Amino acid sequence: MLVTFGKNVVEIQYWETKSELMCCLSQCDLGSILLGEDADTVRGRPEKSEQKLYSALVHFQWLGIHYFGVGICAEDHGLSPHMLLLPESDMLL
Repeated sequence: MLVTFGKNVVEIQYWETKSELMCCLSQCDLGSILLGEDADTVRGRPEKSEQKLYSALVHFQWLGIHYFGVGICAEDHGLSPHMLLLPESDMLL
């Protein structure tokens, strides 16, 4: 899914495995951050298929093909990640 925000584009994607997500984030030349990384070890449990993995790649149009990545590890029984657009403040949370 692509979301346009001003002159920028945010590309949202779901991943089946953590290794696929990490491979995607490693390609981000402006850097990346992984949120909820310890979700797979909560209460001593190994990585489980109930974990949902997402990425949001921010393509800054004034920088050409360069982008920054945000990886999200969410537990299936927890809250789903949300994106909040605040155009009056020029912010995307």
